[in-house]
Amino acid sequence: MKDGYPEQKELNLITKWDVEDVFNLLDFIEERWWMPDWGYEKKWGKDHIHNKPVIFLNLHTGGWSGNEDIINNLLRNQMFRMMWYSQWNRGGHYRFEINPYNIGYITASEMANNLKVSRQAIHKGCKAGHYKSIKIGNKLMLFKKIEL
Repeated sequence: MKDGYPEQKELNLITKWDVEDVFNLLDFIEERWWMPDWGYEKKWGKDHIHNKPVIFLNLHTGGWSGNEDIINNLLRNQMFRMMWYSQWNRGGHYRFEINPYNIGYITASEMANNLKVSRQAIHKGCKAGHYKSIKIGNKLMLFKKIEL
């Protein structure tokens, strides 16, 4: 960042960011967002079609050209746009629904059933580095097998 604006090399990273690493991308954007307390909202919820956990990402540019540059480069990331772009409203309001199932995350029960192992084995495998996990709430985590 330079003078509160993202640098071109940072914007290029957003455009080329691998969607498999979406959680780090969201952190990267939030760190560069002007007035994130007002214009950057990320919360877990359920999608209205499959009732699966998704991240609702609401970005409000506030007319700040640095934020608009971030949005424009995020929308140039073709996979991100195709998978999760949901809505635009006049005035610089953008909505994304990020579904971790699209990049291979599933519940411990689903993974245990697929692999024919116990849920406990999934949790142990996560500690051993065989799986990635994300915590959604007090009782729900999603897991993804790490390809070695």
